[in-house]
Amino acid sequence: MRSLPIQDEDELEEMVKELLSLLSEDSGEDGEGEDGESEDEFAASRRRVMDILKELYFMFMDTISDLLEKMTSEDRLIIVPCEVVAGLPFQLLLDEGGNYLFEKFILSITPSLRTLKYLSERFCTLQKYSLLDTGLLVGDPAYQNEADRLDASKGEVNLISAMFKEKGITKLLGADASVKNVLDCGRRPSEKTSDEHEFCEAFVHIAAHGIVNEKYKKGALQLAHPGAPGWASDLDLDSATSTNEEAMHSNQDSSCEHQSSIKGTMAMESEIDDSDAVATQPSAEIGGVIKRRLRAASEESTEMLSSEGIVGCGFEWRFHMVVLSACNSAKGKELSEGVLNLPRAFLIAGVPCIVASQWLVDDALTPKIMEAFMET
Repeated sequence: MRSLPIQDEDELEEMVKELLSLLSEDSGEDGEGEDGESEDEFAASRRRVMDILKELYFMFMDTISDLLEKMTSEDRLIIVPCEVVAGLPFQLLLDEGGNYLFEKFILSITPSLRTLKYLSERFCTLQKYSLLDTGLLVGDPAYQNEADRLDASKGEVNLISAMFKEKGITKLLGADASVKNVLDCGRRPSEKTSDEHEFCEAFVHIAAHGIVNEKYKKGALQLAHPGAPGWASDLDLDSATSTNEEAMHSNQDSSCEHQSSIKGTMAMESEIDDSDAVATQPSAEIGGVIKRRLRAASEESTEMLSSEGIVGCGFEWRFHMVVLSACNSAKGKELSEGVLNLPRAFLIAGVPCIVASQWLVDDALTPKIMEAFMET
């Protein structure tokens, strides 16, 4: 483990802000920006992005060059960013040869050392579970305003489902892509036990609007609106998959292990609170847990699945990976111990691997990006 000191925090902060601003600008057709930016101006912006990425690579990676020289493409580089660089896309940092950092190493970003410790323990627990070849796909939520509809997200879900040949896949589309149904499916693997095993499912993929605003500072996913036609459907979630559950029943031998994992999750819940400090008084911590539980319960009748709702749902999300195919799904509230956001909420809830976006994503292009991602 190596700690990298920041020499000029203000300069670094301005550089990161400039980079994120440039990356978030949408380019139009024929190399023109959305604000009528000329082709020359767009090219100049792109060059500036590359310059910043190279400068940041040198700033961070040159300090640990002795460690990097010993690493191979199969080694994992884990980065715990401080508040100033919490939103920096480290994967895109460029070396002198024009190679992105993600091309050189397996790269993981964790919001805090405490989260890293928790996830290390979580990986050990997941290895004891039997991995089911099943997953959950959510897309094309039925919104109150038809103009908000993500037309391509239905095709995105069907495309990924076809890649898995529909095997063990639950699809929630339209009015069925509700908060309640997503939470019911999220709860599913933790309820499956047999004589010898507890179970974990492969992935959750959610294609929806990502919301970060004053009300949802730590991020939220906008799912099906309660007023959408057929929202309160009688979707049979059990028959929606081809998973064989005939041999599954209560496993008393695993109850102690399960309780231990739940306690670990509850201890981590304080990370999604507003305060930098963890509640030290038992009464305060219990009060916080109750508050989160109540919020999670209330969200089942709304269209918004928030970070607090994910953490406060009261069960483990036993999935190896969650893909948040949504705009700004990695953005949130920045604190000294990293960003409080949707990925962090899923990490705390038990999912070790999260894929999220740090900026706006194009609805029409996202299916192609996700197809390429799933193929790898």
